[in-house]
Amino acid sequence: MKTSPTRRLLAALCLLGATGIVHAQLYVYEGFDYTVGSTLPPAEQSGFGWAGGWYNYANTSNTAGSRGIVTAGSLDAPPDMVTTGHHLRRDTVSAAGERVFAEANRINTEHNNVVFFSVLGSVSGNSWSFGLYSDRGRTDNPVVAFSLTGGGATMRLYDAYPYESADGAFTRTIASGVTGTFLWVGRLETSAGNDRLDSWIYTDLAAVPDLMPVLQAIPGPGVVPGSNVNIYDVDALIDRVGYSLAAGSALDEIRIGNDWQSVVMGASAVPEPSTYAAILGALAIIGAVIHRRRNRSGTAA
Repeated sequence: MKTSPTRRLLAALCLLGATGIVHAQLYVYEGFDYTVGSTLPPAEQSGFGWAGGWYNYANTSNTAGSRGIVTAGSLDAPPDMVTTGHHLRRDTVSAAGERVFAEANRINTEHNNVVFFSVLGSVSGNSWSFGLYSDRGRTDNPVVAFSLTGGGATMRLYDAYPYESADGAFTRTIASGVTGTFLWVGRLETSAGNDRLDSWIYTDLAAVPDLMPVLQAIPGPGVVPGSNVNIYDVDALIDRVGYSLAAGSALDEIRIGNDWQSVVMGASAVPEPSTYAAILGALAIIGAVIHRRRNRSGTAA
């Protein structure tokens, strides 16, 4: 039985709509699509899923110091990761920045959540760090931290309060001798009183599409060994990301989503609301056409 052009178009639009839903699993994105040569002024914003621009300390709206220099082009990425915009590199002084999530994207660590996130980075032998931060109202209150110092990569899951004593914090070295461009992927699972962080670093970007798309305690071939941590409690609302760059380091492509695919593979952006509106409008028109043709067929009979 032949399929009518109308039904083929309807199927194609349904597929397009389904694809948009898959892409929507990426709900926080930063591609550093800023003016080349700028140091991320808060008034200039890119990506989506954020409540404002970049500050030195976001919860104090502090703009002192350097947040790095926007440099043309993206860092190297895995073959199936679409990059946009530019990247951020360290200026003549160390760079640091924080940016707050939109309220809907903040992570309540006392509820059951599974959050995936990734970031592209580059180091030549100095330090690089990236983390998820809580809303404790201080200027240094990390919940999840990743660091590279002298080629050694570490991860840390904190008890966010009292963070001064690092009570309950756990640090694990997951790789050594890391230089050049890398992809860091994390999986944070939260619940009331029992939280887990899985973290991996990929130094062979060409091999990433061939790796298992589910983060596991025992990583697949080609992955620098990862780590997971169980901690008794992370009592905080995670509301922002932060970074620190030293000489010879760079940052690019921050992604947060609810699955592996959203933060490692595929496109860098979700369809705009206007795109969804266009899809729904087209479906409505086609539905009306099909209904009208059926009515005409019934009348002719």
